[in-house]
Amino acid sequence: MAVQDEHATVPADPDPDAGAPRKAMTIGAVCKALEQEFPDISISKIRYLEDQKLVAPRRTPGGYRLYSAGDVQRLRTILRLQRDEFLPLRVIRQELASGRAADDVAPTASASDGEVVISRVAESVPCSASLSRSAAARAGSALSSAMTMLSVGPRIIIVATP
Repeated sequence: MAVQDEHATVPADPDPDAGAPRKAMTIGAVCKALEQEFPDISISKIRYLEDQKLVAPRRTPGGYRLYSAGDVQRLRTILRLQRDEFLPLRVIRQELASGRAADDVAPTASASDGEVVISRVAESVPCSASLSRSAAARAGSALSSAMTMLSVGPRIIIVATP
């Protein structure tokens, strides 16, 4: 029985827009490709995102997952929405279903001197003028707690986008 390299790429279906066929990536290769931007990524997290119906790689007859370039880009988008916009998977699923593209989610700007940059795209989080005082107090309390925890670490810059 042959053992398949978990980090290998295998030939995929030819891309009609390109002259040569594109390579499909195994889950190990995808994990390695995403590792630089998302250091805490793991094979089990990628499997979990598949279980949550956020990504659907094709399968070989033997059951191996094969990820296309589009699948990898979709994973990047999901992980950026989680990291940069703090969106839960339910909301991310809705965003992707409504046609939010990877181009709408840019990588976080580089931080310097230990600064953490937090940004939020305004249209991704609907705001309500009728927010109750208790909800506002809970949100303020949660933000205050988060800021307190982070104040002992790196400086934080919050960037608001119109």
